Amino acid sequence: MTCFGGGREAGETAERAMLREMREELAWQPLAWTPCCDLRGQDGRWIAHFFRCHYDGAPITCEPGVVPVWAPWPSLAGLPISPWHRAVLAAVAHGRVEVTVHQ
Repeated sequence: MTCFGGGREAGETAERAMLREMREELAWQPLAWTPCCDLRGQDGRWIAHFFRCHYDGAPITCEPGVVPVWAPWPSLAGLPISPWHRAVLAAVAHGRVEVTVHQ
């Protein structure tokens, strides 16, 4: 699952921000996670950290109007995903830990 997110609060690590956002956006928190990719702009500035985590089957509760979609890697090409998320997913699929997007 991808395409949820938010920003880091003052003094918050990327990991703490990810956990907080997952609680806020999905009412769920992973037991374990690993960093998988950094997104950077064409000027080299950092934009976002992305993480991988295992889903344990616990219920997920999204905001009204938001529906989580579980999709296997091969079907991602046909789904409406933002260009940034598509770039990160392609990088991860090819074993890269950083990707640059043209804005």
